[in-house]
Amino acid sequence: MIREVYHEWQGNSLLIIKKLLNECWANDKVKYLLPEAYKTNVIMSINARSLRNLFKLRTDKKALKEFQDLARNIFLILPHEHLILFHDVIIF
Repeated sequence: MIREVYHEWQGNSLLIIKKLLNECWANDKVKYLLPEAYKTNVIMSINARSLRNLFKLRTDKKALKEFQDLARNIFLILPHEHLILFHDVIIF
């Protein structure tokens, strides 16, 4: 029962979001209608100094678990030759 209700709600939400986008609402306003558990893809660009800061803050045990996982996954996909730049700020 809950699965059917969720899928119906999800479909209705998408229709509303598409309608607003078609009416030329700004993406930065419509994005707040997306549920937190909705799967999204993100592309980001970051310089080495900012990435060091991200690793230092978000791999700490006090950081939100989801951020810890994200920081760890970003670290794991870095090219091997770049790892030397971050070895001193990673807390795993």
